[in-house]
This record gives sequence, structure tokens and C-alpha cells, in this order.
Amino acid sequence: MSSSSRSLVGITILLLFAAFLRLYQIDAQNIWADEGFTYLITQQADVLPMLRADVHPPLYFLGMKAWALAAGTSEIALRLPSALASIITVALIFLLGRELVRWHGQNPDVSPIPLLAALLLALSDLEIDLSHEARMYTIQTALATLSVLAYFRWARAARTSDLWILGGIAALLVYINYLGVWIPLVIGLHALLCLRGRQRSALLGMLTLSALTVLPWLLLVGRDQLGNGTGADRADSNSLDTLRVYRDNWFGQQWPLMIGLFGLGTVFVEYLPSVRIRLRPYRVTVFLLLWVLVPLVLTILANYWIPVLAAHRISQITPAICLLVAIGLSNFPPPSRVFLAAVILVSALTSVDFYRIKGPWQEYTQTITPFVQPGDLVLMEIGGGDTMLEYYFDRRLPVGAELVSMKRWREGTPDDFYAGILPLLETHNTVWLLHWSSETAVFDWLSETGYVQTMRRETLHIQDSRLDSYRFDRIPGPPLAEFGELQLEMAEIVPDKLRIDLLWATDVEPAVDFVTSAFLLNAQGVLVAQLDTQPMLNQRPTSGWSIGRHYYDPKLLVSSNGDPLPPGVYQAGVVVYYFVGSEPQRLLTEDGVDSLIIGTLTVEP
Repeated sequence: MSSSSRSLVGITILLLFAAFLRLYQIDAQNIWADEGFTYLITQQADVLPMLRADVHPPLYFLGMKAWALAAGTSEIALRLPSALASIITVALIFLLGRELVRWHGQNPDVSPIPLLAALLLALSDLEIDLSHEARMYTIQTALATLSVLAYFRWARAARTSDLWILGGIAALLVYINYLGVWIPLVIGLHALLCLRGRQRSALLGMLTLSALTVLPWLLLVGRDQLGNGTGADRADSNSLDTLRVYRDNWFGQQWPLMIGLFGLGTVFVEYLPSVRIRLRPYRVTVFLLLWVLVPLVLTILANYWIPVLAAHRISQITPAICLLVAIGLSNFPPPSRVFLAAVILVSALTSVDFYRIKGPWQEYTQTITPFVQPGDLVLMEIGGGDTMLEYYFDRRLPVGAELVSMKRWREGTPDDFYAGILPLLETHNTVWLLHWSSETAVFDWLSETGYVQTMRRETLHIQDSRLDSYRFDRIPGPPLAEFGELQLEMAEIVPDKLRIDLLWATDVEPAVDFVTSAFLLNAQGVLVAQLDTQPMLNQRPTSGWSIGRHYYDPKLLVSSNGDPLPPGVYQAGVVVYYFVGSEPQRLLTEDGVDSLIIGTLTVEP
């Protein structure tokens, strides 16, 4: 097999390997806030108002809106463009490695640098993690690599087509992410240092033209976006601890080895007749160092005024680091090089250098979505943003339920919010609230409009914090019945879900744990479905009840044989009992009966 064929086989294998790492468990973690914003953009007829309120340029979101029309908005569909872009970057770094080898005066078909760089990028935990997000960062890295490839090809061969590709990609970089501007800046600085005459003038002219193409967007929304601090609370601090974290993100747990290889990437090491070290051609070395240092240093400096520092925002430096490490590895003889590459491979596959844990947002919404009815109001009061909740609610809430983001309403139209929140609450009888915020006024507003809390469920979040979900109801009137010390305040039959919703209260603190039972009888009076649990799916045992509180108790009925009920009209009833030893003892109503028929449930054909 020829050298070029071996190279082609090698990159094909690496691309398949990279694809596996990026597509495996791509939907394992929940959508989070920034991805939820991407989803919301895909649902807007007019995206400009939301883009004005964001801190990013429009190209990625417009592209995702078009993509969603064709591919849908599942977790996999939303994240697939990021994964594909990351896979393409592996191919691009291979091509760029070949181009840089030519600048070193070597044959790219026999040099190990392109394949080593592609392997390192394929293994990058930072790239893998970002490829599992519906955000623009892997696309930014792909465009950065493509622009550098076009630059070196143009600088070597002076083809006008490469210059125009470079100019177009430079503009796209800024339209994808504002911090993408660092790459055209690196190219411009390198041109000033290393190019001469007409070639330098042409390059700077093209970059100027690219900058001019971005001006219309900046003039349209720049002032609005500069005043928006969204995401600032998630910026990293300018500290040594941050640099240590970044060291591990890019160089991994074996960072002494990787940083040593990174440094070796700036030199040639010759072994015969004796070991000799000399600098590599300065044009390539200077560029790769600028590619790493300019985005990092300038973002750190900008972070003093505009909090923007985060590893994912400057992830466009990853290919440069991979290239320098690959060049460093190429300085070793083949046996040593293969050994070191194997060590890096094993370490990368058995350790995690970058991974962001997303919150249990789907689990959080599921604390209420099975129980929400048409006509109910669902409020979200989430301090860090609630777009991810809206993503899951849109898939699970019934038609006719109203969903309101209090944070976006308050921040978007504050006058309308404070004038409209109480009238909104007045128009509903049941309100569900998901709360994770220092804003607590909503509890006062609910009390003011006659609601009482009937449910509270807790979901553990990251870092041992807690997410709370609530149900609030207007109590309709006197109790339907009293079962001993328990008062049945309300009973609602939900035919389409084969569920009965009960609402309880007590005027004494129960000493035992009562079992509440909802059941269905057919026309012959035969029991055909029921559910016996402690209230709220065994989560609110009566021995822990307080006087004056109300307790929501949904009953998801199950037929006696587990099969769907045949069409017909069924009587729905309620029983309460407790155990004396192993024997159930039913509580009697005030009328002296041990069960209460609350209505009928109709199963449609």
C-alpha cells in the first residue's frame, strides 16, 4: 500500500472513531438553559426580538431554525449539527496538518503529524462535550480551522480563490460567535509579522472587507446586546484556579507529558549523528502560538470589563494545541512515538478532562406534567433561566394548559408583568409552580388571589441544591365528605388519563398512616380498577400532616388485570382505611358509610 493510501485509510478510521465518540450517548444528558434558548429560537416566527435580547450574533440560530424545519427538535436533532461540525473539524485538522507539513518542507504522505493531530482532536473531551450541545461552539472551531487552512494555502500558493474563502469564513466566524473574531485577528497579526508587500496588503484588505460585512448587524443590534448581561454570571474568574482548570481541560490529567509535547512542537529534534535541537520554521510556529495565546489572553483581559471567559467560548484554540502536541510527538522515533500515542489514547479513553453536568430538567418537569389539566396555569420562576423547562413542557403539557415564564415576562416587559400577574392568577383555579429562585413574591400573589398550597415535591439538583414544584388550588367550598379525621375537599375525575384527583385536609393531626383508595365499578357493581396508596403517590403519609394544610392526592387507576377498560360508564368512588395488625379497617363517613361515590367516568369507544 502506498503512503497516500495508508494516510487515507488512517484518516477514515479516525473519522469513524471521532463519529462514534461524538454520537454515542449524544442525548444522555438533559437539554440545559442555553440549548433551550436555541430551541425557543426555532419556534419563533420572528426571531429578531429574541436575538436582540441575546448576546450572540444570528447565524447559528437562523441556521438552526432552518435545520429544525427539516430534522425536528428532538435532543438528537438539535445536537446533531454540533456533532457533525466536530467530526468535520477532525477532517479539517488532518488537511491543515498536511498543509503545515508542506511548510516544513516535508512530504505530507509520510509525515505522522496530520494523523496524530486528527487523533488528538478526536479524543478531546472538550470537543466531545461541546458536540453534545445545541450551541455554536464546535461550528466556530470548524470555521476557525477552515479559515486557517485557507490562509496557509493562500500564503503558499497565492490562489485568489483561497483568499476569498478566507474572507468569507472570517465573516462567518463573527456571525457565528463574537469571540470568533480572535481568529481573523490572529491571521492579521501573523500577516503583519510574516508576510510582505502585495501579499500582506491583499490579506489585510480582505480581512477589512470581512469586517465591513459584519457592520450592518452590529449597527442593528449592537447597542441592545452590549447592554445585556445575560450569561455574565456564568463567566470564569481571572484567577490561577481558572488557569489550572483550563490546563486540565486542554492538556488532561497527564498534563506534564502533554505540555512537554506542546513545547517540543516548536522545535526539530535530530538524533544522528548526535541529538540536536533547532527551531522549526518560524512562520508556522508563530502562527500556532498566536492561535493559542491571542484568544486566551484577550478574553482574559476582556473579562475584566465584560464577563466572557469560559473554556467553551474560546474552544477555537483546541486545534492549535492538538497540532503543536502532534508536532512534538513527531520528534520521537517511530517506536517511542507509537508508545506515547498509545499512552495518550488509553489515558483519554479512561479519564474525563472536561464534562459539564446538566440539571435534571426533564425529571423536574415530570413532577407535575402527568397531572396538569387543560385550563391549568403553569408558572416557571427559575433564577438562572427556564428555557430548558419550556423545551420539555412543550412536549408534555396538554393542549389548553397555559405556560408562563415569570423571569422572561418580568425582564422583557416589567410594566406589563406587574400589572398583569394578579389578573392572570384570577383567571385560573389551579396553578402549578416550578420554583428555583431568590424571587419569592409569587407565593404572596398566590395567597392574595385565594390560592392554597396543595402539593410540594422536591427534586435534587447539582451541588446538593433542591428544585421545588408546587400545586396551588382555590378550595371550591365545604368538604365533599369526612372520613374520620380526614376531610375530602375536592374530587375530580380525569377520564382521558383514567385518574381521580383528590384533595384532602384535616382538623387534627392523624396519628396513623391512612391509605386512600380510588376505585371504579362497572354497571354490575363489580370492582374493575383502583389504586390504593398513601396520599400523593406515597410521598405525603398522613402521619406527617399539619392542621390547616391541604394535600393533593392523584390516583392513577389500574384495572384488575392490567388491560385497558372496555368502553362504558363506570362509577367512581373513594375509600379510606388503615391497618389493625394485618387487617384493613375502613373509616366511615359522617353518614356512616365506608365508601363515597363521587361521580361517573366514561371510557369512550
